[in-house]
Amino acid sequence: MLAVLRHIAAGLNLPYELLLKDFSKTNYSSARAALLEAWRYFHGRRRWLMDYWLRPIYELWLEEAINSGLVEAPDFYAKRYAYSRCRFIFGGRSRRRHGQCRRSPLAACL
Repeated sequence: MLAVLRHIAAGLNLPYELLLKDFSKTNYSSARAALLEAWRYFHGRRRWLMDYWLRPIYELWLEEAINSGLVEAPDFYAKRYAYSRCRFIFGGRSRRRHGQCRRSPLAACL
């Protein structure tokens, strides 16, 4: 049964520990490495989702909104890239690592 679960995890590009949420047989370093590898995979999937699904739908929606008069965008077709440029924000791990301080001198370390 363990071998089957490991094959399923490998097929899904997930660490075995993350698939079963069982970190009892791993140490901190190997668990952290597995989670970082999973994060790289998730980040790649998010990037694919943005490039091939979210951004084209947003561009189509924006064009429809401009053509119907809901949004004013002078010279939209000449400056289409500038108007349709966007950044999608997903939930998840922040870019700040544990132990790093914010840049503001008034901010406290987390």
